[in-house]
Amino acid sequence: GKLWSERIDRKFRDRLPHVEIDANGERWFVAEGWGRSRVRARMIDGVPPAGEDRLRGRVGADPVERIRDQRRDGIDAEILFPNKGLTMFATRDAEFGMAQCRVWNDWAWEMFAQYNDFMSPAAAIMTADVELAIVEIRRVAKMGFRFLTLPCKPLFGGHDSRDPNYNLTTYDPMWAAIADCD
Repeated sequence: GKLWSERIDRKFRDRLPHVEIDANGERWFVAEGWGRSRVRARMIDGVPPAGEDRLRGRVGADPVERIRDQRRDGIDAEILFPNKGLTMFATRDAEFGMAQCRVWNDWAWEMFAQYNDFMSPAAAIMTADVELAIVEIRRVAKMGFRFLTLPCKPLFGGHDSRDPNYNLTTYDPMWAAIADCD
């Protein structure tokens, strides 16, 4: 929805992931660093999901209902990852990526902090700029986050091994900050 567009700094709003409709009426998801991918319909042949699929599709939005659903399934606790926001790691612009991470982190803490013993959100950290990452790691640790989500590679996409930003020892201060924050 509107989570990122309502909360992110105005200078980034036009760059957020979005859906475009082409001349043939096809819907395309567009995200900086990812390109375009076709959007699949939420319904199959015009029929919305029913039964347990419908129930499970709705409960995640309300923490109390989500906990009730998880307890019914015998779940003792869960870690919440920013799955719908993972495109934030695709941009090569560390400031833009971290701005998106902060939106997720602030929202996730507002939404789930009081349920942190059962459902702990994982803070998103953009690693393309080590100093920005360290600042956000310390900020979310003070808030009470217990987990982090990092991109699977320090910089999204292909890499030139001669790029000084891809020297893995560059990230030693970030790992030290993570350890310091436990």
